[in-house]
Amino acid sequence: MSYEDKMSKLVLIFDDFDLESFMQEHYDDCEHIIAANEKIKDKVLSLGRDCITIGEFSGNPLETTKQSIQWIKTWPDSPVLNGKSFKELLVYNDISIYWFLETRLYLFRIQSLIQLVEQIKNIFSEKQYDSVIVKGSRDAYHVIKEKFKPDVELYGVEEKGSSVSQNSHGGHGYLKLNALKLIRGFSSLQSKTTHDRPALIITELANWREEFDYKKRLPEKKDVIFSSIIKQLSESSVPIRIIDFENKSERLFKSFSINKQRQKNFSAKVEPWEKYVTKDIMSKTKKYNHRLESLLSQLHESDEFRASLTYDGISIYEILKKDFDDLTHSFKTYVSPAFIDTAKRILEEIKPSVVVMHDEYGTLQLCIIKAASKQNIPTIAVQHGVNTETWISYVHNPEHVNGNNPDLNFPLPDYLCVWSDKARSNLIKHGHFPPTVPVVTGDPKSDFLPDAIKSFDSDKIMSKARIPPNKKIILFAGQTLSNLEEKSIITNSLFQTISRMDDSFLVIKAHPNESDLSYYEKAAKQYGVKDFVILQSHNLYELIFVSNVIIVPYSTVGIEAMRLRKPVIAMNMMRLHDDDPLIASKIPIIVEKAGELLPAIKKCLQDNTTETLDKAELFAQNQIGMADGLSAQRITKLIIDTRNKTLH
Repeated sequence: MSYEDKMSKLVLIFDDFDLESFMQEHYDDCEHIIAANEKIKDKVLSLGRDCITIGEFSGNPLETTKQSIQWIKTWPDSPVLNGKSFKELLVYNDISIYWFLETRLYLFRIQSLIQLVEQIKNIFSEKQYDSVIVKGSRDAYHVIKEKFKPDVELYGVEEKGSSVSQNSHGGHGYLKLNALKLIRGFSSLQSKTTHDRPALIITELANWREEFDYKKRLPEKKDVIFSSIIKQLSESSVPIRIIDFENKSERLFKSFSINKQRQKNFSAKVEPWEKYVTKDIMSKTKKYNHRLESLLSQLHESDEFRASLTYDGISIYEILKKDFDDLTHSFKTYVSPAFIDTAKRILEEIKPSVVVMHDEYGTLQLCIIKAASKQNIPTIAVQHGVNTETWISYVHNPEHVNGNNPDLNFPLPDYLCVWSDKARSNLIKHGHFPPTVPVVTGDPKSDFLPDAIKSFDSDKIMSKARIPPNKKIILFAGQTLSNLEEKSIITNSLFQTISRMDDSFLVIKAHPNESDLSYYEKAAKQYGVKDFVILQSHNLYELIFVSNVIIVPYSTVGIEAMRLRKPVIAMNMMRLHDDDPLIASKIPIIVEKAGELLPAIKKCLQDNTTETLDKAELFAQNQIGMADGLSAQRITKLIIDTRNKTLH
């Protein structure tokens, strides 16, 4: 789009609080209005004013994402205090705590901030303005003031806490760590301890789900990653120990009862990591955090630190200073030294011959990998999500994985069991993983599929899931979206669309880590949708099998659906996922605006040619591999072979 060349007033609206009063009483004479999202745009249009969304100025989102990755991967090497980098300043016992914080800093702050900068640059590349009014965004106000320097005014922003930190220790980190020790550390289960160098498995409650055994024709609770692997190891007389890691407060209180079930299922000792936390470890953690407080004060006084926080010539220190405060005061930062020391102690006491884990870039897992490398214990990880050239935890600078100072390197496992050749090549090319690390095994979560597909019964599945017959079944697979605005836009668009479809039934398959399911209930009530059900523990593949259309924000679920030859819609409403392989493939229908969802669903219901489904299935197999039922067997063999080398 283009504007006239005359100078004018621009209004950027990022919240809709008291919007009508704002427009009428203050800035009803503005020439150009840009809204942060479709919801605000619709409200402005309803007031009789022309409006577009800021998303129309996104340019090439994939390039913006790559720029964001480049920034987050370069900045920690910049000098911030007395010539030392942030990565160097946060070293504790031979590992940089920065690696524990990078993903959260990127996903919850840097990615969206750099996207905003690029959007504002694109706005001002089309026209200069005499004055700018920013409603609801200190970030946008600061960027415009710094970069373009018009007469800019900020309106109606209250101080809000940063979302970078999941929670702050608020000065009570020591008490929270003690509480974890008391609740979990002293309630560990007792069983015979083995001393013959067991295989140590690191897993978490999120992997414990109710599944259906299609061979036995019975429901069972199991660890979807490790139950079959542990069973095969036991059958090969490999001793097993299990360390349970959990970081979701809503699951912590269930962990003791669930661990009883897990111990029975695994036939192996299950212990929470907190059992190995000692008073000495807690004392060292407390002292280290006192030093971090002093470091934070020095950083805020440092010209080097301020100078390092720039993007495209724009100082972003004022925008990010609270985020660094929040990161420093987060419980994750506080507990990191305890993770590091505890990981070392776990390995020294258990003396495993090999360590196997899921979520290899989680905090405890990174600590285990680092400690294991120091003790010459091999580590094996299992892939748990699609890796891409722009997934922060799988993209590294070469010097970050193979630098001259090992204490500053990102800890990599000795082996990472991946789903496909595509996954392996991504890790080598974009993550600079040594070629020996990624090993193609397939996904153990999919091993049940060959038996399951032969015995899926639509009527039984629908009855169990409370899905009525004679309806078009629309399956929405939820995600733990870091951007709450995106979640709101997607949820509202979904229910608004379903409210216009009398012959449909909506199935919400909530992500295992989604805790607030009332979010969906509220949207259903708002739009008067009654034909829906929310499921969380139900088998995903059964739901895909009976559904007519699968809708995802992004994620592996859409690719899984393609492998089962189902039509897929990807809702990329804020253009945040252009780099996602599902969306980048352009094979599913991509929805970027609310009004596009209904036509997309109708197209899926009416137009599913064999050629389209063949293309989608082939793409899925390239991305996530074939489901041949043998993945756990391959992983088990790798574990046994690796263990034997250690023992001999």
